[in-house]
Amino acid sequence: MAYPASIDNFTHKVDGVDSVMAVDVNELQDAIENIETELGTNVAGVQTNLKTRLDQTLPEAANSSSVTASGTITLINASGAIQFINCNGAERIVILPAISNLNHRFTIHNITDENYDIIVNDADGNLVATVQHGNAVILDSNGTAWGIASSSGGEINDLTDVDTSGVADGDLLQYDSGDGLWKPVVPSGVYTPTLYNTTNVAASTAYECQWGRMGNFVIVSGKVAIDPTNDDINTVLGISLPIASNLANSQQVAGTSVQDEVNGYQAAGRITGDTTNDRALLTYKPNLTSNQVHIFVFTYQVIG
Repeated sequence: MAYPASIDNFTHKVDGVDSVMAVDVNELQDAIENIETELGTNVAGVQTNLKTRLDQTLPEAANSSSVTASGTITLINASGAIQFINCNGAERIVILPAISNLNHRFTIHNITDENYDIIVNDADGNLVATVQHGNAVILDSNGTAWGIASSSGGEINDLTDVDTSGVADGDLLQYDSGDGLWKPVVPSGVYTPTLYNTTNVAASTAYECQWGRMGNFVIVSGKVAIDPTNDDINTVLGISLPIASNLANSQQVAGTSVQDEVNGYQAAGRITGDTTNDRALLTYKPNLTSNQVHIFVFTYQVIG
């Protein structure tokens, strides 16, 4: 069979004259199989048939343009929906139409060979996307702002929907639904908490503590020193969080503490959340009023 390299040429058969042999049927079957292989499966996609899919795809593909930039490019509604842009030796700015005039989405494809970016801004000069060379981004609007519908990229800092400002080795990425970007999350660190002498605390001392983060959960450990005002009553110390959290329930912070042994006595404490002040609360009952060191550990949720 010649197809798909070239078009097959079958000999017409005449009833009562030509004999139809197995090879003739086999050639037709082979031709059909070649066509199916060339087209692939599910050719209609999400449409009811291939014709409907092509009717929707071809006008969009035809509505494209290739531009070798010499300065800022301002797109209008009549501009090609697919923009192939060559930066031509410099970083270029593309300005999108005003949202109120929106009638279709845009695909910006940076076809530059050199390492030059395309900066895509809205009509008010706000950054919408940065398209690095060899990458593409699909932009559309929700009626109030332009956003990234889809993007292509290779390495982490090639992605147009990743905020790479301040990225360091070992950083994790977390999605921010507020601006539709993946942003680095510092996974661990140290801090010296601010302490709040909440109940029955005459004085307190903070020490450097350590913390680690995985997604929206943080674990904190360290030590504090407490001078109770009186013994044998509930004593409460507030401890600031290394990463701010808008706590809604006390159980969103949970942990324990233990006091250094004093005269054969070690007071245990619990750590819960202060939903009014968005911090941790260490609660325990002392057996004397002298300075007491507490080792603690707790986890909490980061809530925006």
